[in-house]
Amino acid sequence: CLFLVATSLPLFVEIWMERSFFVAIVRLVRQMFTLSPLLFIFQGKIIGHYVVNELRYGGATYVSTGRGLPTDRRPLVGELEKTGFRLKKVGGLYLDYAVIA
Repeated sequence: CLFLVATSLPLFVEIWMERSFFVAIVRLVRQMFTLSPLLFIFQGKIIGHYVVNELRYGGATYVSTGRGLPTDRRPLVGELEKTGFRLKKVGGLYLDYAVIA
């Protein structure tokens, strides 16, 4: 419960400074009643999972336009071995950027 209140504290202080203490208390109670801090935590975890997957596996997909443009799906850093954190194939989009820059 303390964590939920701590995450809502910046909004509480901002509303208190802009409007009044009573409006800030009502907003905090309404926010706790609807469990919106839990929604923000869930949303942050979903966005973090999406970003990690994009960095790990890449995200390029080809949408056919009829012009025959070639695309390929490459990871950002390289391909990892299944057993650990070693790279079995070094390369990827990061090295392409490093060569260009």
